[in-house]
Amino acid sequence: MEPTRMVIRLSLTLAGVLVLGAALPSWAGDCVGQRREFVASLERGPADRDFDWMLRCLNRHCWLDTRLWAGPQAASAFARARADTLAPRIGAAAARLLGDPWAQDPDHRRELLAVAAGQGIAWLDSVDVFAELFPAASLRTDYVLMAILRDCRGVEVLRSRYTALRTDPSKAGAEEAVDVLSCLYHLPCDEATKLAADLLAVETDEYLRGRLQRVLDRGR
Repeated sequence: MEPTRMVIRLSLTLAGVLVLGAALPSWAGDCVGQRREFVASLERGPADRDFDWMLRCLNRHCWLDTRLWAGPQAASAFARARADTLAPRIGAAAARLLGDPWAQDPDHRRELLAVAAGQGIAWLDSVDVFAELFPAASLRTDYVLMAILRDCRGVEVLRSRYTALRTDPSKAGAEEAVDVLSCLYHLPCDEATKLAADLLAVETDEYLRGRLQRVLDRGR
């Protein structure tokens, strides 16, 4: 499979709401400032002249050049995102901005939640970040954000999506299935291991079987 440049919000990912595997936006190379500048703009809010650009830079300041991100290197990067010393400031600013009229736009709200998720921030005051980003009926899944959050509710989301994708004969469906399994690797749950075993028992594609085995072997 040809590697596809994959944007990862925040400490690794992703886009305004980009799905894993999307091309890096041409302007993302302009995000060369210090992250403290981006966070300061977030704290100043939408009235800040550079707010939109800085917000997008927070979401895209680093990325992976491969779809195969089930392994210790990506796990370490996700851990660094969760441990980022700027995360408390980001969480506080994002929670405050959720009450701003700007965040009444659904896309703006989702982008703000994605900023939090990319730092592993599970709650913004009473807002459940995972529940809002990954509603059961949605196909708009950002797998890296789910991996960074490490929420075990993601296992059932991944089960449903993988099952749907394996009925899709298109190349796009096969590529997304790899992303699903990469995400599964990072969910630290017994349910994730069980799902990998269940899928391995019925999967016939040798490449995907190898990705499933990688999930099963992750603790060894």
